[in-house]
Amino acid sequence: MREGWTETTLGDVAETSWGNTTVTKKQYRDSGFMAYSASGPDGFVDWFEHDGKGVVLSAIGALCGKTWLADGRWTPIKNTIWFKSISDTCLTEYLFLLSQTPHLWPIRGQAQPFIALGDVRAMEFMLPPLEEQRRIVDLMSSVDSYIAALQQQADAARSARSAVLSELLAAGGDDWTETTLGEIGLTGLFVDGDWVESKDQDPAGEFRLLQLADVGDGVFLDKSNRWMNSEQFSRLRCTSLHPRDILIARMPDPIARACVLPSGLPTCATVVDVAILRCGEGFVPEFIAPVINDSTFRAEAQSLLTGTTRQRISRSNLAKIVLAVPSVAEQEQIVETVSSMDEVIESADKAVADAKNLRSGLLSDLLSGAHEIPESYDRLLGAA
Repeated sequence: MREGWTETTLGDVAETSWGNTTVTKKQYRDSGFMAYSASGPDGFVDWFEHDGKGVVLSAIGALCGKTWLADGRWTPIKNTIWFKSISDTCLTEYLFLLSQTPHLWPIRGQAQPFIALGDVRAMEFMLPPLEEQRRIVDLMSSVDSYIAALQQQADAARSARSAVLSELLAAGGDDWTETTLGEIGLTGLFVDGDWVESKDQDPAGEFRLLQLADVGDGVFLDKSNRWMNSEQFSRLRCTSLHPRDILIARMPDPIARACVLPSGLPTCATVVDVAILRCGEGFVPEFIAPVINDSTFRAEAQSLLTGTTRQRISRSNLAKIVLAVPSVAEQEQIVETVSSMDEVIESADKAVADAKNLRSGLLSDLLSGAHEIPESYDRLLGAA
C-alpha cells in the first residue's frame, strides 16, 4: 500500500441507506425534483430528500450494480441504495468513481438480482489522501468531458446521416414504384424466427442463436452470445440465416428496427420475435433496411401493434405495409451515398469505444494506487 493510503469500509466513511421504499414511479410528475429509480434519473417528484452530491446505486433488477452521481436537490426511490461521504477525509465524487469498479458489489439472488445494504456498508477499499482524491476526480472528469465530446461528434454524424437518408427517401421520383414488404421477399422467405426455449440452447453448440438484442436501428449489434447444437437446430427445423438477410424486430423499442445480417458469422438462426426478410430480385437489402427504419414506415408499424403486456407486430401485418422503391441502380446509388457517411460514424464510434477502454484502465490504475498523479498536476490546474 502506498504511503498515506488507508484501508477502510464504505460504512466507515459514508452515510448509506435504502432509497425511499414508499415511492415508486407511479408518483412521478411532469416536473419537480429529480428522482432516481433502479433505472437511473428517470422522473420527477414534488419534494427532495437530499441537497448536494450523493451516489445512487441500482440495488434490484436488470441494472443492479450501476451507479449515478446525483447533485443538487434529488430523491432516491424504491429499489435503490444511496450513499454520501460523512468524512472530511473522503470525497463523495471519489466514492462515485470507486463505485464504477467492475464486480465491486456482491449480487445476490437469481431470478431477481439484488444488492444487500449490509454488503454495501461492508465494502472494503483503499482510500488515498484527500489531495490525491481531488487529483483523481479532476483528471477523470477531464477524461469524461473528452469522451462526451467524442460522443457528440458520433451523434452528430448519425443525425446527419439520418437527415440525408430521409431527404433521399422523401424526394422519390416518377420511376419509384409502390410495393409491400411482403412482395419484396423471395417466395416463402419473409418468415418469423424460430420458437426456441431456454432448454433448447447449448453454450457449447456450433449454431448461433440471434436475439432481439442483436437487432439494432440499422446496425447488427452482435450483443447476445447464445448457441444451439446440431440436434437442437435440426429438431426445431430452424431457418438458416444468410448474409444480407434483413432482421426485423417485431417488438419495441423501437418497433420494426431493422438491420442487414453481415457476412462472416457461423450458421445462424433467430428467435420468433425477429422476422427474417430475404430480398428478391430488384431489391437491395442495404436500401430496404433503412426504409424500414425510416419514421414513416415505423409509424405505420406502431399503429399495427397488438397485445397488452407484450406488444408486438405480426409478420403478416408487417408484410402489408407499403413502401416506395426506385430502380436497382438508384437503390445502389443511395446506398453508396449513405455508406460513405457510415464510415464516418464507424470511425467516431470506434474513437468513443477506444477512449472508454483507456478510461477504464486508467481508473483501475488510479484507484489501486498503481499510478500516481504528480503534485505538479496541482500547479497545472492553478494555471488553467
